[in-house]
Amino acid sequence: MNYSYNTNKAQVKDTGDNYVAEFELAGFSKKDLNVTATNSKLSVDAKNQDRKSHFKLDLYGIISIENIESTMKNGLLTVTLPKKS
Repeated sequence: MNYSYNTNKAQVKDTGDNYVAEFELAGFSKKDLNVTATNSKLSVDAKNQDRKSHFKLDLYGIISIENIESTMKNGLLTVTLPKKS
């Protein structure tokens, strides 16, 4: 499956073995985030005193959710979603 999704705040790229999702969350810190994943969905909720943001990505059961990794740096949340073998 070749997948690419892009808005002004989120981008998903197919890198071969993984999908890499990047979410622009300037003004939020790591403690403001709630990231959850199931076999079918990735949800990113960000909330602080000033505002809130929400992203939802359909995973269609093709991701190995046990191996998802994420980092937050300079307002950019990067979530690496390994494909199932």
